[in-house]
Amino acid sequence: MSRLQVIQIGVGGRGRAFLQAMKNNELFEHAAFVDLNEAAFEKGRETVPMHPDKCFTDLAQAFKQVAADAAFVITPPPLHAEQCHAALDAGLHVLVEKPFTKTLADAQSVVDKADACNLRVVVSQNRRYTGAARKAR
Repeated sequence: MSRLQVIQIGVGGRGRAFLQAMKNNELFEHAAFVDLNEAAFEKGRETVPMHPDKCFTDLAQAFKQVAADAAFVITPPPLHAEQCHAALDAGLHVLVEKPFTKTLADAQSVVDKADACNLRVVVSQNRRYTGAARKAR
């Protein structure tokens, strides 16, 4: 079974947890990183080896140059809607970190575009099953 090829948008901050989680995952493989911060690339490559040619500061260039199945959007929330739209326009399924978008209208526009493109959008609730969250419930 081949692994799903993923372009991860945002490899610093919370993005590092996704790098670690996917490091030896049998279902997913990183195809590229996108971030604005060179230090984030360096730290990201310590967790998941990635050729510098597959590290982009321009989202459109990553989508143009790298074959992928999905995009993981792990960036600050005000960027989510725009980046989800860009990934869907590139023909990619999307996993986006919560909060999904800043407004209900933005969320609806992303869902509508995904439906129109016959693609999927999943909102990640990455800490839902941690020990602390289970205890609080």
